[in-house]
Amino acid sequence: MGEGNNKNNTQGASDKLIDFTVIKLVQLAKEYRAEGDYATAKQVEDCLEAHKDGEIDIVWRDGLPFVKIKPTKPV
Repeated sequence: MGEGNNKNNTQGASDKLIDFTVIKLVQLAKEYRAEGDYATAKQVEDCLEAHKDGEIDIVWRDGLPFVKIKPTKPV
């Protein structure tokens, strides 16, 4: 049996990590948009893109996302 990142060795199981932050931010943006709070929905979507691009980290407190801006590396 080949070894991989699959810790439980279940055949056919995905080796991909699920980023629940992405799932939750998409859900939050949809909720704000449904409530008519388009400005907040846009802010959440912008954070989602920055998170996907690796520009920021998201930490969660009491079920709400907080942005941690990553320090820039000197050129």
